Amino acid sequence: MVNASPALGSLRCLGGMSRPSTGDSGLNQDDPQGRAAAALAALESAGGAPLKSVEHAEGALLLRQGERGRPLLLLQAGRVGVSCTSPQGTELAFVVRGAGDWLNLTALQGEAASGEVRALAACAVVEVPVAAARSARDSGCDLLLEAALASAENWRRDRLVLAGRAGPRLARVLLAWNRDGATPPPQRVLARVLGMRAETLSRAAADLRKQGALGVGLTIGDASRLRRIAESA
Repeated sequence: MVNASPALGSLRCLGGMSRPSTGDSGLNQDDPQGRAAAALAALESAGGAPLKSVEHAEGALLLRQGERGRPLLLLQAGRVGVSCTSPQGTELAFVVRGAGDWLNLTALQGEAASGEVRALAACAVVEVPVAAARSARDSGCDLLLEAALASAENWRRDRLVLAGRAGPRLARVLLAWNRDGATPPPQRVLARVLGMRAETLSRAAADLRKQGALGVGLTIGDASRLRRIAESA
C-alpha cells in the first residue's frame, strides 16, 4: 500500500522536529531524519510548494533500473536496497541506503535510473520532481551538490567496506550498521550487500562468534574485539 502525506509533517511525527538545526554545510550530518528535514525545508523554500511524503510497504519497488522521467527520491525513514545489474542480468552491486539519503540523482542530468530501488522494510520517501530540483539548483541552493558529493562518498565507503577477507568485511558492515543505530538485515540481504554467498557469510559469522565478537545471530557481542577484526584487513 502507498500512502501520501505532507512531507515535513511526516518528519515531525517521525523525528519530533520541525526545522532541524544544521551545521555550516546546511545539513545535520549526525541526524539522518534531521538531514532529510533540512533538505525538504530548503527545497520547499526554493520552490515555494510543499512536497508530499509517500509510504511504501516492505518489498515495494520504488524505481526500476533504466527508468527515465522519474523524480528524485529523498528517503525519510526505513531502508531500501539499490541493485545494479548488467545487460546480461548479473548483479554488479547491491547497497543499502537509509534516512537522509538521496536516490536517482542521475535524473538531474536527464539520465536513466542507474539502479533498481526496493524497500527492505516499510519506508517513507519524498518524491522531488526534476523540475523543482533543477529550479532549486539554479536559484543557488547548494543542497543537491552536497547530496551528490555525499552519494559519491557513500559509494567510495561501500567499496572500502567490501574489500578484503570475509570476516573483516562482515565486521566492518556490522559496525557501520550499529553506528547508524539500525538492526542488521536478514542474512540473505547482508550476503548481497557483501557480494558473497550465504554459506560464506554463515561461516564468517560463526568464526566471529568463536572469537567472541558476535553474540546471538548478528548481534555485536564485543564491539572493541569486532573493531580490531574489522581493521585487520
